[in-house]
Amino acid sequence: MLPKSSLVPPMPSIVRNNLSLDQHSKHDMQLTTCPVWLPDDSNNAYCNLQAAPPFPFCADHIGEYCTLQEAAGAAGRESDALKAMVDRITAEDGADIYTTLRELKTAREVAALYFGALERQAEVRKVLRVRFAVRDDAQSDFEARRKAVAAVIQRLTERECILEAEDKARRAAANLRSILEVPHKPFFCPENVHPSGSTGPSPSVEPQCPTIKLTSQRCTQTPAVGQRLCMLHVVTHTSISVLHRALWNAMEAARTEVAGVGRGSLETQMAAVKRYITKIHDVVEAIQLHQTTYSCRIPAEHDALVKDLRKRIVAAMLVLGELEGGQEFQTALRQGHAEAWALEHLGKVAKDHGLVGHAAAISLTTTRTVRGFLAHRWFSGHS
Repeated sequence: MLPKSSLVPPMPSIVRNNLSLDQHSKHDMQLTTCPVWLPDDSNNAYCNLQAAPPFPFCADHIGEYCTLQEAAGAAGRESDALKAMVDRITAEDGADIYTTLRELKTAREVAALYFGALERQAEVRKVLRVRFAVRDDAQSDFEARRKAVAAVIQRLTERECILEAEDKARRAAANLRSILEVPHKPFFCPENVHPSGSTGPSPSVEPQCPTIKLTSQRCTQTPAVGQRLCMLHVVTHTSISVLHRALWNAMEAARTEVAGVGRGSLETQMAAVKRYITKIHDVVEAIQLHQTTYSCRIPAEHDALVKDLRKRIVAAMLVLGELEGGQEFQTALRQGHAEAWALEHLGKVAKDHGLVGHAAAISLTTTRTVRGFLAHRWFSGHS
């Protein structure tokens, strides 16, 4: 490739200036040879064939010149037709006025069409300027227009990326919220299931009750044949499971209210969502403590259950955020941080509703009640 300094060789001495179209008639009598540059010529020479008045070009290059002018005119008419639309796009707030992807993509496509028309004009103008020695007095203004449109397209593209990310985040949040339409599976907690998944006594496990007592020590009692827990903890497990089932059923009842959000006053809907969050929180605390105490479920099964419940809490928090309509939530939703917002604000909901320690209190109360009942029966049987 030739360096820029040698891209256009010196004009023949007979052509003293680059000519604009309106100057051809003034100089056609002075020009006797065609001034068109031949870039494919090995000597980088000019045509120098006899000019054909009233054009300053030879018969061979007149057709090419006219074709270029027609192409420039067509591109110019296209750009003129689009200019007003692009001017409206760039007016006032520019790309920020678009809040939907459909509108934004339409605006970007219009700007891209306008830029394409200017690009075609630029190519033709360059050929006319370099090869046909046509003076281009408006070149600087034209280049400024091209740069301005390119900047508009860049801003629209950036805005489109933002809206696409926001749309993706909204769809992800909506997909997460859809879990609230799915009912909780019925509560089930068999007392004779070993952590390995088998039922009944396991020969590989020492025949000792696995219950962790409130003193954080393991129970030292031996279970009866066919039982995993000792007699005391069979009773406590059964009694606590009854309470847990009640918590579970209350949670499912609260879920049905949230699934029907949209009915009633805003305050009623928000109260229903908070009530559901409270119920899930109670259940999570209860089954966590229950698992630590009795090891009823296989660890993987227990973890999956807790994960599902916590996912539902986040989903309910998203519903609550939409109902509250706070700017902070809307910003988090647009930026794809809705789940982080939900987890951050869950603490406030928990504090407002005094959620901490519910399960531990239930377990302690139940254990004391059952122990008193067993002691009463023991003394009654030995009186």
